[in-house]
Amino acid sequence: MKQGVSAVPDFRNGGLQEDPDLCLRSMEAASANLETTKRAYPDPEMIAQEECITIITA
Repeated sequence: MKQGVSAVPDFRNGGLQEDPDLCLRSMEAASANLETTKRAYPDPEMIAQEECITIITA
C-alpha cells in the first residue's frame, strides 16, 4: 500500500483507484461485523455493495 492510503476511501486521493480491492474488503468487513452492524442496518452487506456501486459510478 502507498503511504497515506487509508482503509477508508478518500475521494480526494482517487478512492478505489488507489486500492481496487477496497470494496471487496469492505463487504467482507461488513459481513464479519454483522452482529454489531445489524443493529444499525438491516443488511450491512447490501449497504456495503450499494456504497461500492456509488463509489465506482461517482
